[in-house]
Amino acid sequence: KALAGGGHWPAAIVLGCADSRAPVEIYFDMQPGDLFVLRTAGNTIEGGYGGLLGSAEYAIAVLKTKLIVVTGHTLCGAVTATVKDVLSKEGMPTENLGIVVDNIRAAAEMAVETLPDAPLVQQVQLATKLNVFEAMQKMMKNSTIIRDGVASEELMLVGAVYNIEDG
Repeated sequence: KALAGGGHWPAAIVLGCADSRAPVEIYFDMQPGDLFVLRTAGNTIEGGYGGLLGSAEYAIAVLKTKLIVVTGHTLCGAVTATVKDVLSKEGMPTENLGIVVDNIRAAAEMAVETLPDAPLVQQVQLATKLNVFEAMQKMMKNSTIIRDGVASEELMLVGAVYNIEDG
């Protein structure tokens, strides 16, 4: 009842992956109402615009949230599919999945170029980290409120990678 009646004032906005093995509230040890959670496959921001970014801006402007955490995670299926696609160039089975992969592609290509002879698992690990940075860059590039908030130090934007295997 306290959450229903008093509104919510989340401590952070968390952009995370939709993977059910990556429960944002649990790995930050938070309760309902503590975080403003945004989840998409591969923790992507499609093209840098739209509902996801607008949702983050709502939390900043209206809820006065001062921290954004972009989280990736190990063993991410979306990142793995993208690295495999970069290596094989086979494409995705659906148009919408292709859009998700296209939003991860730059990170996957950079990982494969950086580690061309490495095993897939290492390429995916690097692509996961790079994908977090890519999402952070899209937020900064495409949102005035985020860019200005970070520049004035009124808002923090950080990245993290959660290890599914050991927490």
